[in-house]
Amino acid sequence: MHNVSSANSKYYCRFVLLLGVFFSGLSISEQAGQQTFSSDLGDNLMLYRRYIMDTKGAHLKSIRFIIKNNIFVEHLPMHAEMLMQVTKDMRDIFPAGSTSKKSRAKNNIWNQQGNITQDFVHKLDDLYTQSNRFRELSTTKNFEGIKKQAEVLTKSCKACHYLYRGIRLERSEKDY
Repeated sequence: MHNVSSANSKYYCRFVLLLGVFFSGLSISEQAGQQTFSSDLGDNLMLYRRYIMDTKGAHLKSIRFIIKNNIFVEHLPMHAEMLMQVTKDMRDIFPAGSTSKKSRAKNNIWNQQGNITQDFVHKLDDLYTQSNRFRELSTTKNFEGIKKQAEVLTKSCKACHYLYRGIRLERSEKDY
């Protein structure tokens, strides 16, 4: 066991937790690609999905902040790339039947056969496409075009939330 001072123990614990989540995500992705949901994944899948969605939201918020304040504009392509990657991986984190009382994912993400619906896939594809367009535009000097595409990107992201995400009744760190 490492000798960690009490001042650093909080950060060490967070680091170890994040490593665990990261490595559990690798096995989750492998299993989720099979379109089945094992109760063994349970809360780990829900928590990992929440982290992915929070990551997506953080990049979108960063984009909006950069544009609003006209600072660190050179970071826009990186945030767009990260949105593209997260969006590409999102199909893996919605295996059939992966809902719980803590999950805000609605059942209409999946059809009766347990597959992700075409509409959900279409919305993920659109988010990827809009992120890619934003990335391409963000490498130009067309700031007005970048702002307009950021609005389109935000609307594309919210399109899934309106149809496929339930409301949060109360905020808890254990929400998934």
